[in-house]
Amino acid sequence: MGFVSSLGGSLILGSGMRSGTKIALLAVIGGTAEALGGGKPARLCRNNALANARIIRRGGVANGAVTGAYVMMLNQLMHDWHPARSDAAATAQQKTTNTGIETAVLVYQDDQGDKCYWVCPHDPRNTTTVSYWVYPPAEETFGLKLVEQFHYSVKDGLTDDGKPGWIKGSFDDWEAARSNNIPVTHYTMGIGAWYFKPTLFFEQPKAMILPGFIQWNNKYPIKPKPWYTPFKKIKQ
Repeated sequence: MGFVSSLGGSLILGSGMRSGTKIALLAVIGGTAEALGGGKPARLCRNNALANARIIRRGGVANGAVTGAYVMMLNQLMHDWHPARSDAAATAQQKTTNTGIETAVLVYQDDQGDKCYWVCPHDPRNTTTVSYWVYPPAEETFGLKLVEQFHYSVKDGLTDDGKPGWIKGSFDDWEAARSNNIPVTHYTMGIGAWYFKPTLFFEQPKAMILPGFIQWNNKYPIKPKPWYTPFKKIKQ
């Protein structure tokens, strides 16, 4: 079984296939080899490497699939995809610490409720206060739904007028939440976290970490962009 899985993996790794396709085939080869030897394979998520890896890690697929798909994923794809939130968060924080530039994580969920975490690769437009979303390849998100985004920034001090900077996120975070209909959380490392709901009209973010000690949360609210005009009920 190990020989069959290893042989199939070697042939596929040497091909010109994309990563998502390779992992799907390697999982099938590994799981099939194990099943032929009496193992019990389980249903994999459709064409999704990370969701499949989560199933494999929990023991839902026979050990042969570990040789085929999970090891290959660890070696080649973990720089972007992560099977656990804590792993993705640690990677994003490390990237932000090393560069000073914001790093975003996109959270996807499959039809079984399992989540996969995509750490966005660097975009040249990223700054200390902006992180552009860099989506994973389409074939790796087939059957998945984007359900959340969170991102990290460093403590950026004060603005020119002496007020705290963008440490609570920005109006852009609410726009992203609203347009994608998902929650967006801004983390400023060492300061706090602010949760933006996908509300129809703009609301100030909710402080998620020690809100009682973050005095500027209410003193210096996030200002909407000049074009934004909230709905006002007309008195009759």
